[in-house]
Amino acid sequence: MVNSNPLKFESLEERMLYYRKRSEQSIQKNSYVLVMIDGRSFSQKIKKKFKRPFDDTFIQLMNETAEYLCSQVQGAKFAYVQSDEISMFMTDADAPESTLFYDGRLVKLLSIIPAIATSFFTKRMIELSIPEEGISADDMRQIVTDANLYQFDCKVWDVPTLNDVFGWFLYRSTDCCRNSKGQVAQAYLSHKQLMGKTSDEQIEMLKEIHNIDWNTAYDDGKKFGRYIYKEKEMHSREFKGESIEYERSVWRAHPGVQLNNEVGKKWFYETLFERSGISEDNSTTDEQSVRILKDISAHLSQVRENLRLLNSLPDNEEYEQFVENSFKSISDIITNIKARCIDD
Repeated sequence: MVNSNPLKFESLEERMLYYRKRSEQSIQKNSYVLVMIDGRSFSQKIKKKFKRPFDDTFIQLMNETAEYLCSQVQGAKFAYVQSDEISMFMTDADAPESTLFYDGRLVKLLSIIPAIATSFFTKRMIELSIPEEGISADDMRQIVTDANLYQFDCKVWDVPTLNDVFGWFLYRSTDCCRNSKGQVAQAYLSHKQLMGKTSDEQIEMLKEIHNIDWNTAYDDGKKFGRYIYKEKEMHSREFKGESIEYERSVWRAHPGVQLNNEVGKKWFYETLFERSGISEDNSTTDEQSVRILKDISAHLSQVRENLRLLNSLPDNEEYEQFVENSFKSISDIITNIKARCIDD
């Protein structure tokens, strides 16, 4: 049965924008946000181009991509690189004036962040294909025509505490360490030799047979991944015949450490959270609590408006998602209150 009071619009523009906006969601204010981008089919496109078990050129490419990504994304605090994936932490909970990239709109985060990484990585791969010596315009066009196009996919989500942020990077670091051992073992031992062996057993066998010790033969960046964070650097420039020195912050890749112990966790909190001005204490200040309450009030107003419209919606499946999103907003508000407000 069709509802006799369908939604009414003053113009085509109003109607189209209404439908478009229904699917939009945003990250809650004062959130701890994790972003993961992952190379699409990189093993097929890249495996034959680079050396095993580790290729310094590919590692540098991924580091540069992560550095560039952090420099372009507002609210980015640090990132972690292993294999063909980048995990990035971003937040607006560090200061009252902080804002997230595109104000935390998910459609923007999920589309623009992987687009930034994709365009940069593809550009650098093409640059690597260009010979150092001069080439003709026709040769350059052919290089571009023959070049592979690379893509990254993207996931974005928030977590309630800094400990959960640490947990994600511990999880990826552990995965990196296990994969690193496997990559080294697979480069020197047969599939039959490795069958049924754990990663630790594999590198022990590698040491016994080929005298290659994973623990000492490879640097920490290849064993534990790389972290991207800002550091101060001195620069200089010429001005009216004089050299003027100045300090600036730049994004740089640094070797990772083993995180599954107290020393590693202490390093993570001090090097990454504290360097970024993030601590558990600054997530529940009075000023930020006021901001949270204002955000909750705004969400409640939107939910009330959504529920008010329910009586005028046609009685068919087309609007089921709209109803579901209305009640999901209520759930998000409750989650936000539990995770952010001070526990009296």
